[in-house]
Amino acid sequence: MLPFILIISLITAYLISHLSHSDKLKKFVFVVLIFGSLSGNFWVYPNKIAQGWDSTLGHIPFYSLQQKMNTYLDKNQITFSEVGTAFPMLGEHSVIFVNNDIRSFKPKEVGKDTYILYSNVNNDFSDSELNWLSNQYIIEKKITSPTIYLCLFKLKK
Repeated sequence: MLPFILIISLITAYLISHLSHSDKLKKFVFVVLIFGSLSGNFWVYPNKIAQGWDSTLGHIPFYSLQQKMNTYLDKNQITFSEVGTAFPMLGEHSVIFVNNDIRSFKPKEVGKDTYILYSNVNNDFSDSELNWLSNQYIIEKKITSPTIYLCLFKLKK
C-alpha cells in the first residue's frame, strides 16, 4: 500500500508543479495535500472498521503499550499461554521486540479463552467476536494512548 501511496503522491506533485496557474495556487494545493497526508496518521476508526494501522505513524505507541500490558500480566501472574489474541500480537516477543523473550500469546478463541487481549490495531476480530467481548467479557485492564489502546478482557463467570 505504501509504495502505491508514494507513487500517487509523486505523480500528483509533478502534475501540480506543471500547472500553468499561479504560484500561490500551487503552494496552497501542496499545503492542503501535505496536511491531508499527515493528518491521516492520526485518524482512528471505530472498532468494527479495519484500519491500515501499520502504514501510518499512529501505530508507534503500540509497542510501548504492549510492553506495559506484558508487565501487568507478569505482575498478576497471568501466563501468556492463557491469553488469546490476534495479529500483530501473535508470535514470539523476541521477534516483535527484538529481545530474548520467547513467550507468545495463543491464537484467540473468543468464548473459550479466559483472557482475550484486544487492540484497535487488530483487524482479525469479526464484528460478532467484538460483540461477544462486549457482552460476555469484562475489561480487566485497559492501556491507552491518543491513537492506540490495548484491552485485556476476562470471561465473565
